Order: sequence, then structure tokens, then C-alpha cells
Amino acid sequence: MEESDHSSYLEYADYLRTRHGESARSFDKTLATLSSGALAISVTFVNVIAPVPTQTLILGLAWGGFALALLANLLSFFLAERDYFHSIKLLGSDYNEGRFPDDLTPTVYEKWVPIANIGALSLFISGLGLLLWFALVNLGGAE
Repeated sequence: MEESDHSSYLEYADYLRTRHGESARSFDKTLATLSSGALAISVTFVNVIAPVPTQTLILGLAWGGFALALLANLLSFFLAERDYFHSIKLLGSDYNEGRFPDDLTPTVYEKWVPIANIGALSLFISGLGLLLWFALVNLGGAE
């Protein structure tokens, strides 16, 4: 491989890592905002539109979904931070032992970040579905 090819490869790899990080941050912020907003809107709905709600179990499950989505999102932040921290430490030791970017040692946290993200997204979607069901029941649209 020529030096210019290797340099282009490294530049593109750096670009992809940067874009991936930006995308992950955007996903996490969006999910946290949507979950928090759904909680706030549902509280307003109960107070203003359905002050004597029926099927409160559905509402409780929806709130639980949103709260757990926020916790899973927080866990994802924590795991990602730990992954970055350990990756930086490993990078130094890998470099000192002659290993370079194409064979870096993965961290134990690396596989858990996407699992936490998928969990957060699944919990949010579940909470949203339950909240819509609750709203329909309390607006007289379904039983």
C-alpha cells in the first residue's frame, strides 16, 4: 500500500469515527428529550384532559417505559464514557507493544453500549404505544 493510500485510509477512518460519535450523541440526546417530553405531556394530559382517568395501569406502564428508557439511555452514556476511557488507556499500552489501529484490543464495555441503546429505544417505543392506548381509552376512542 502506498503512503498516500494509507494516509487517505486513515483520514477516512477518522472521518467515520467522528461521524459515528456525532450520530451516537444525537441519538442519545433525541431519545432523552423525547422520553422526558412524553412524560411531561402525559402528566399534562392527565391533569387537564382526563382528570379522572380510567385504565391507570396502562398509564403506569407507559410512565415506567419512559423512565426505564431514560435509565437505559443514562447507562449507555456511562458505558460509552467507560469505553472511551479504557480505549485511551489500551491505545497507549497497545502502541507501546507494537500494535496499531487495525488490531486494537476491544474493551469490555464496547458490546454493551449498543445493547443499552436498543433497550432504551425499545422501552421508549413501548411507552409511546402504551401512552397512545391510554389516551384513546380516556378520550372514548377504544376500550
